[in-house]
Amino acid sequence: MLSPYRVLDLSDDRGHFAGFILAMLGAEVIAVEPRGGTRARRVGPWLGGVAGPERSLTHLAYNRGKRSVELDYASDSADRAELLRLVAGADVLIDSAPAGYLAAVGLGPDDLAAHNPALVTCSVTAFGGDGPQADQFATDLTVRRCGSGCPRPFIAGPRRQRRPSSSPCRNGPVRGSASTSTPRHRPGCC
Repeated sequence: MLSPYRVLDLSDDRGHFAGFILAMLGAEVIAVEPRGGTRARRVGPWLGGVAGPERSLTHLAYNRGKRSVELDYASDSADRAELLRLVAGADVLIDSAPAGYLAAVGLGPDDLAAHNPALVTCSVTAFGGDGPQADQFATDLTVRRCGSGCPRPFIAGPRRQRRPSSSPCRNGPVRGSASTSTPRHRPGCC
């Protein structure tokens, strides 16, 4: 389905699922990893119970169907030139770097467009590329809580009065297929 497309996946474990889906749909996906590989290579469980960068089941699960190259494009000029060569022949670039990181190392949207004006870029971030929480790190649990429709975390003990939130997370129903099987109000949640 996507076989004519080439995707550069500069993401780490926060975004490698996007590249995985595109690879499963037939796109040629090239995972651009830092020297030594991504964090996912160092996360268990391990194939056969033996640790190693090529034995991480997390890495194997989310990066199957991808080719991979290790580049230090932020500080090595030869690696940067190789990345820009890959950019020139790519259709899509996915990254999960902190907001503004790629621009800070000279690989912002204008820099990439100079090498490939048709490149589609996608930044996987927890709270967007700008705004009051753009630089904050978030775990999967944080992101799930923000989109769950549950206005406050699970709190043991007596029910507390709700205060207005200054969080960028807005409560609402879960979107997508999960909304058909997940009730909006769950006892003990809201």
